[in-house]
Amino acid sequence: MSTDEKELQLGQVTGTLAERLAAKRIIISGEKCILLDTSASMSIDIEPGKTRMDALREIVKNIQGNAPIFAFSSGCVRLLGGIPNPMGGTAMHTAFEVVKQEGFRHVLLITDGEPDSEAHALRAAQGLSIQIMYVGGADKPEFLDKLAKVSGSYCTVDDLKEGKKLETKIQLFLNKGKSEVSGEKKGPICL
Repeated sequence: MSTDEKELQLGQVTGTLAERLAAKRIIISGEKCILLDTSASMSIDIEPGKTRMDALREIVKNIQGNAPIFAFSSGCVRLLGGIPNPMGGTAMHTAFEVVKQEGFRHVLLITDGEPDSEAHALRAAQGLSIQIMYVGGADKPEFLDKLAKVSGSYCTVDDLKEGKKLETKIQLFLNKGKSEVSGEKKGPICL
């Protein structure tokens, strides 16, 4: 028996949170999806030579499981390959309508700003539970708190330079629910 297996058997907590979650073989709920803002503003540098989109791509490629991922700018598409280059506006309302049509009710929205139309976005958000990760770097737009309130959730302010931390938070969102190991329901996890 390896050291890792002995530590798991003894109940000792070792490794990163993402590694511990993977060791538990967490099942990802089919009602959850990730919604990525791929508008033109995601092409802004977070440091010389690295854009918001570059950082987001690195984070998303490390997410475990097969959670559905959607990208939105002026439209919204379910991703089957890579994340598209940033362009266009921020048609959040279209994105919310698309994920609802696809049967999703629990959404992790990763965005750097405000929608093209606040009123349309707030209306389209009804019926969704949207956890929001604001990654814009500047002050969080007030709209995101309104959106969180309408959707019965919350908005966090996150830094794309802290990739591992964001990966863990995304994994926690996806893993809320049933565990293959314990079979028990888990409560909400604050991001």
